[in-house]
Amino acid sequence: MTDSEETNRAEARVFRERAAELQREIGARLEAVPTAYSTDGRRFSFRAPVSEPLPVGGYVMLRPATGPAYLGQIAEATVEEREGPELNLEGDIGLGLDPTVVKVATTSLRLRVSALRGGGAILAAHDAGEWRAPTRDDVFDNAAVAAAEPTAVAAYFDRWAAGRAALEIGRLIGGSEARLATAGFGRHTFLCGQSGSGKTYALGVILERLLLETRLRLAILDPNGDYVRLGDMRSYADLAQGFGASYTPETDAALRARYHAAATDLRVFRAEATGDDAARLRFSELAPEVQAMVLRLDPIRDRDEVHAFRRIVDRLGTTSYTLADVRAAAAAELSADTYQVALRIDNLGVGDWAVWAGADQADLGERATRGVRGAVFDTGGFESPQEGSLLALAVLNTLWRRREERKPILIVIDEAHNICPAEPADDIQAAATARTIQIAGEGRKFGIYLMLATQRPQKLHPNVLSQADNLILMRVNSSADLDRLGEVFSFVPREMLDQSTGFRQGETLLAGSFAPAPMFARIGVRLSPEGGGDVPAGWARQR
Repeated sequence: MTDSEETNRAEARVFRERAAELQREIGARLEAVPTAYSTDGRRFSFRAPVSEPLPVGGYVMLRPATGPAYLGQIAEATVEEREGPELNLEGDIGLGLDPTVVKVATTSLRLRVSALRGGGAILAAHDAGEWRAPTRDDVFDNAAVAAAEPTAVAAYFDRWAAGRAALEIGRLIGGSEARLATAGFGRHTFLCGQSGSGKTYALGVILERLLLETRLRLAILDPNGDYVRLGDMRSYADLAQGFGASYTPETDAALRARYHAAATDLRVFRAEATGDDAARLRFSELAPEVQAMVLRLDPIRDRDEVHAFRRIVDRLGTTSYTLADVRAAAAAELSADTYQVALRIDNLGVGDWAVWAGADQADLGERATRGVRGAVFDTGGFESPQEGSLLALAVLNTLWRRREERKPILIVIDEAHNICPAEPADDIQAAATARTIQIAGEGRKFGIYLMLATQRPQKLHPNVLSQADNLILMRVNSSADLDRLGEVFSFVPREMLDQSTGFRQGETLLAGSFAPAPMFARIGVRLSPEGGGDVPAGWARQR
């Protein structure tokens, strides 16, 4: 590089620095005054400097010159640029042009001015020292805009929580306690988050709080064994580390006594367990059409075998019987068709499934509902995925048969895409999907509510997802998934959904009938140990 080129580069750098300095100095003087207006008392629009801390989902105070102040929540915010003033400056202001070639008398610069423009919902009015709901008469113009103080946000949520039962499940990001109305779980809930987002941990926290603070019955389909220790509590040291200095031995003793009392009637059914705690089904518990599915019997294609099978089952009567009883009865009868039934059982290998109860075990439906407040079903402890699907289907069918009892119950389906996928893999999964769709569409009037958790909404059957009213959203990076969530949960501002791509582990968006407004929160401390867990990542460390 020649000396001349180096000089030109240096002069160009000086020019850029001087131009940027002018842009900053004059731009600061032309910053937008933070102002807001509302024409309906429900929503507000605002304009403010880009430097103002007004993030999407954040809370703001809107203060007109007269009248009440208002607490609002930002639903959208974008940076807009417009042309600013044109400056005419003497000389070349450092352009470094050779005056013997070009003589510059004045230099014109067109500045650009940035501003933050957006809008949101008016949550409450602060009038005469009291908070109240906004009305259509709460219209205003030229209101001052500033980030709300945490005390104002806390006062709003305290007012909302007053007089209603609520679960404290963590803290608002940058604010006070995050609480969910317990009555809101009388609607179907969808929990979504990709691997590593904290979905399993968050679901555990919510289930613990429901167990501890309500009398709602729980039926949890748990494919990974993450909630099999829901009835236990972590050590004092672990909880004290999570809760902080305010968690004392006295606090621990009181909480431990309450939790153990709440979990007394919680049962856990596992594949590897024995006796009454075994996740085992009697063949007679299954509806006739489900029994036929297990044996892959088609009523048209296999009509002779189906007829023979029905004859065997009718002969066994209404008492409990096992698949081994069916096989023995089929082999004992001197009939070609019944012999085919016995061969079918042997050839399919379904008689060897671990899901079948022994002759000395009671029906799972009876064990899981007899004096039980809640039940966890470990559906993933079987060799064949069909066994887990069959167990889930049996639980769903049992609860649906008992719907006329109208005893409120929350059915929790973790990794729900395995139970009610968009495209079922076999007849048993299709039957489980159909039952879940029926519960989603008709269950609420019988007090049967769903909580569905999965990594991707598009993997869930659309007729199930569309019935959800509550959303618990952890980190999701897929734009296609966010598009789907935007369609189903249209009451949540899209820009708030988009924030989930930047969530850290444990951060969540909560929206629906259990919250006064969509809110960002960090999930709190889990009381019970996680039954599952990630594989240690020691392999990633350098040697």
